[in-house]
Parts: sequence; structure tokens; C-alpha cells
Amino acid sequence: MSSDLAAIALSLGADVPVCLHSNSQHMSGIGEVLRPIAQSTTLAPVQTISGTPILLANPNKPLATIDVFTAFAAANQPFSDIASDSGFTAASDFVALGNDLDQAAITIMPEIAQLLQDIKTQNGVHAAAMSGSGASCFGLFDSDANCQNAAKILTDSGYWAVASVII
Repeated sequence: MSSDLAAIALSLGADVPVCLHSNSQHMSGIGEVLRPIAQSTTLAPVQTISGTPILLANPNKPLATIDVFTAFAAANQPFSDIASDSGFTAASDFVALGNDLDQAAITIMPEIAQLLQDIKTQNGVHAAAMSGSGASCFGLFDSDANCQNAAKILTDSGYWAVASVII
């Protein structure tokens, strides 16, 4: 990808550059620092996640990215760095590392913590985390049926939720 295209993507939003890639990326900074996971020299190759059932869910409330980053900065916490870690072979290994912005987002919107807990208790979930700076969250599932069922349960509980697959 050209640096011009990357700059244009970043000007549209910090989470846009990752959408220009067709493989899994480790995102850092505000989302603009990308490192291909499968091509990293310090991390083991990650199994393909294409076709993995994924649940996307949101507590039906807006959360401004700037507010989350402001709260994160106020907490004086550094961003974590996975460069020294190794041995990850599944997407759920990376999800298990967590999201540096979780606590800042949850401080502003406690409903995120409950949503994550509700996703983690669904049948067949391998991993769950907040996406980006929130408030949307996701869960990786073992089967489409379990993912579809989780979406129904969460929707019936008042969340926005949809089951899909990673392409």
C-alpha cells in the first residue's frame, strides 16, 4: 500500500487504515500503527481466521473516541507492546491480551463491562473483547449456530447484536 493511500485513510479516521489490509493486523498508537500478525518476525504465524463466526454487539449507546483517549491519557497508562511475546497461534490468543482502552471506556460507560461479561458467558465463545475504543464489542465463536444463538440472546436482552463470519 502506498504511503499516500495510508495517509488518506488515516485522515478519514484512525481505524480506517486497517481496513485496507486483507490480513490480521496488530494495531497500536491510535490505530494507525499496523503490523501484520502473520508476517511478524517476533510472533508465531497465526492460523487463518477466515470463516470464524464472530458476534458484534453494542450496548446501544454512543461513545466518543476522543473521550476514551482523554480518559486513557488521564490515567497515565502506557500502551502495551506485544513485540516481546511469542507463541500465539490463534486469534483468541491475541484477543486474550485485551485492549488497552478497556478501562478508560468502561469508566465512561460501565455497560461495556456487562456486555463483555454477557458475551463471555455464551455457549461456544472462544474469546471476547472490546473493539477499538468501544463501545462495540465482539466474540469469536466455535460455530455459526452458537454465534447466531448468542446474537439472539443479546438482542433479546436489549443490545444491538449481529452474528457474522470473518472474511
